[in-house]
Amino acid sequence: MENLGEFIRDWRINVLKMSLRAFCLKHGQDAGNWSKMERNMREAPEIKTLAAMLAIAPNSPDWEKLQDLVTTHQIRKHLTDEEIVQRLPVALRATKMLSEAQLEQLKIDLKES
Repeated sequence: MENLGEFIRDWRINVLKMSLRAFCLKHGQDAGNWSKMERNMREAPEIKTLAAMLAIAPNSPDWEKLQDLVTTHQIRKHLTDEEIVQRLPVALRATKMLSEAQLEQLKIDLKES
């Protein structure tokens, strides 16, 4: 399964066709820090900022994939069971079928566990 850093690096190279330095110059980023982020050694920017930098349209299939990867990346920091981590994107997509009340209850249940 692809991780967030790999997705960002692959998108920059294969979709945007930009070198690390050219991308960072365009977006006012430090190349060393951005490289660390692409290797999952540093946190990525907020998802809306990241999507804008990568020219990913909101609510597109690529946006959904990015959103799943960002959320999985954030949760992964707290999990050690790789089998659970591998299933996270499926679980996250399933939450889109829940009502607002069900999502709020899920948040409460997760905080209590």
